[in-house]
Amino acid sequence: MQESDAQQMLAIAGLAARLMLQNGAETYRVEDTVLRMGCSFGFSGIDALAFSTGIVISISGEPCHQAVVRRVSRRNTNLTIVDEVNALSRRVAAGNLTMQETWDALKEIEKTPSTKPWQMVLCAGTAAGLFAVMFGGGALEFAVAMVCGLLGQIVGYLFRKEDLQLVLSSLFGGAVSAIVSMGAFFLFRLDMSSLESIISGAILPLMSGLMMTNAVRDTMRGDLVSGLGRGAEALLVAVMVAVGIGVVIQFYLPTDASVAVTAPPFWLSVLCSAFATLLYAVLMSVPVHSMPITAVIALVGYAVYLGLWEAAGEQTGLFAASAVICMLSEYSARRFKMVTTLFLCTALMPLVPGLGLFRTMRDLVLGNYGDALINGANTLFSLGSIALGIALGSLTVRNTMRALRRRRS
Repeated sequence: MQESDAQQMLAIAGLAARLMLQNGAETYRVEDTVLRMGCSFGFSGIDALAFSTGIVISISGEPCHQAVVRRVSRRNTNLTIVDEVNALSRRVAAGNLTMQETWDALKEIEKTPSTKPWQMVLCAGTAAGLFAVMFGGGALEFAVAMVCGLLGQIVGYLFRKEDLQLVLSSLFGGAVSAIVSMGAFFLFRLDMSSLESIISGAILPLMSGLMMTNAVRDTMRGDLVSGLGRGAEALLVAVMVAVGIGVVIQFYLPTDASVAVTAPPFWLSVLCSAFATLLYAVLMSVPVHSMPITAVIALVGYAVYLGLWEAAGEQTGLFAASAVICMLSEYSARRFKMVTTLFLCTALMPLVPGLGLFRTMRDLVLGNYGDALINGANTLFSLGSIALGIALGSLTVRNTMRALRRRRS
């Protein structure tokens, strides 16, 4: 092993790891990519330890021992880059590329553009409107939620250069959504069910399905530090969105907050979930050719959720729907040789309990602490059901694939 070769390998591995971590990859996938590349180029003594904010890579062997640390201070969400780096590592493992060609390919991937700001703003607004219809709203609720989604995404861009971007964009995004929703509530004399559907739909594009998904998958793989860290980030986003809503509605929300929610038709709910997922995939910069598959997976999962909710309860529906979505995502990833996260983190978004989050904050503002405790616990149970469904679905697919490989061998 030449020292210059080791240095070049560390540069390649460091760049690949940084690109994946910056754009939303799971830490276990980053480690696997680094090890796959290193072993393919003949470095048997390569090792990697990834966190959500950085990675340490080392190469051990005669006549040199070297290591590199890459810090990830700012993160974005561009799952196309994650998928391209993953595909590049497969080509390296197949022996189709030299180290110089791999380096040049990584530099080209680094230039991959994210979704344009105006596209993200438009998609966030439309997705928010569709989520509002999914929660029982009509044409007016769709329009108001769309405005909330547009403004919430714009707020995120205003804080994108700040050190506390995650906190500030979530806090002010939730506050802006609440201000617009309450304005429409009094201007158009809406009832409380309309307000619920508007705010619940408006805040979903602000939530991070990617963080929640990566937290579960990293924890399943034994990366407890990264799993807990990303889980805490996802919880922080939800809390900041709820605080932003609470700060606004405490001044305007009527004391009579009784509500009778009217569920939309089954076909309308599942269609809205599919189209909203398609738009959310644009926000995540998912590869275009995988977006229709993601929408179909979301449609099937939400249909399972609605069917089981009426028959066996909400938690059972969330658990089964999450497991189905995870299994379909795992199968699609293997079938098309792509990253599972592309399908999973977007298809799960219709199941995120935005309605429960709003009801918890509403009851806290009104002083109904007993109801707030019940709604808060139900929201946490819903998130737990989703996490368990992801775990079960992933384990089922992995064990099935292992059994098939044993039978073939």
